Amino acid sequence: MIRDVIDGFLGFFSAYKDLKKYGLWKFVWISGGLCLFIGLLFFMVISQYYDDIGGSISGFYKWEKGKSIVVKIMNIISGALLSIGVILIFKYIILILVSPIMSLVSERVEQYDKNIAIKSGSFNLTALLRGLKLSLGNICRELGLTLLLLLLSLIPVVAIITGPAIFMVQAYFAGFGNMDYTMERYYDIRQSRAFVKSNKGIAIGNGIGYVLLLMIPIVGLFFAPTLATISSTKQILKRQQRIT
Repeated sequence: MIRDVIDGFLGFFSAYKDLKKYGLWKFVWISGGLCLFIGLLFFMVISQYYDDIGGSISGFYKWEKGKSIVVKIMNIISGALLSIGVILIFKYIILILVSPIMSLVSERVEQYDKNIAIKSGSFNLTALLRGLKLSLGNICRELGLTLLLLLLSLIPVVAIITGPAIFMVQAYFAGFGNMDYTMERYYDIRQSRAFVKSNKGIAIGNGIGYVLLLMIPIVGLFFAPTLATISSTKQILKRQQRIT
């Protein structure tokens, strides 16, 4: 599994080289522009409402002494919680909205990889609906696991590993979403879950690269979806060849 995680992560470096080789730069700009627009909307939400939420919570503090400190603390806490929630939702909104675009990227990579005549794809509403259905299921699973790990973090000894474990959970489900742009052509959702489960190392490695890229302001929003899709597509095709 460790080897798969490494392969899934290192696939981003070869994916960057494939951008020009496969003529996929236009998808970087299209998906990146969409992600940037969504990111700006989410930033506006956080900056607009985090202090209102903190003020409402601090309203339960009825004493004047120390009230300003309580308000500041509540603003910081509410801002952090709102940011975590927004980041979680933001990740899935990207996966859903760029799914028709990334499906085209995945298909183009497969056509090049198998030396199939390149066909001009079109907007795929089915990919968008499947992405929505898959993401809703993954959100519930990821939230459940994250909340469980947060509860376990209350135990002093266990708290050491819960932070990395939460990151791994996020990476797994992000990688899952990226892999599905290819799997949708071969499997239904139940079969896709089984495929990812048997190749969880690839999903985690791909998700690690994807999440780390998203943390880079602006640049990450442009490159993360396309590079993750190219990398995951090539990894899936390799594993399908081994099976056959």
